[in-house]
Amino acid sequence: MSFELHFRNPGKNIGFDQIRDFFATRQHYLDLGDEFYYEHPETGTTFRFELNDSSYPVTFRMSYNRSESYMTEADSEISSLVERFGFLVYDPQSEFSDDRNLDNTLVAESWKNGNDFAQTIASESGGHPQSKQMEPPGETQSWLKIIRRYLQNIFCRRTRSE
Repeated sequence: MSFELHFRNPGKNIGFDQIRDFFATRQHYLDLGDEFYYEHPETGTTFRFELNDSSYPVTFRMSYNRSESYMTEADSEISSLVERFGFLVYDPQSEFSDDRNLDNTLVAESWKNGNDFAQTIASESGGHPQSKQMEPPGETQSWLKIIRRYLQNIFCRRTRSE
């Protein structure tokens, strides 16, 4: 389960190259083609932004079962993206069915509600919800995930272009 947000600027056509250039200037991102994977080596916070061929050119995704510090860190990255491109935000987890200006408090609350629900489901189903104070992922494990995703993107691009 993951939390997601969708971004668009209905009054402006923003190209993928502009978005790629933005992420290239940010710390802790790995460019995987159509995805920008964020991993902070000291905090262990991970999330990603994906480029889409849809009315919402950018999607944010972050797994649930994380401490609130993950959302705090992600919040500054989300704010920077929205500020740079003037994006409106659609939060499919919220009660609102329309695009809105970014409201960091509502986004954090929406993420917290989903995160709490995910932890409840995990514990009720006999699983073990991850600790609220999760340890940063092992370096080897996270890099393997990144490399696997990178190779998948290369394969998918080749398949689409053939």
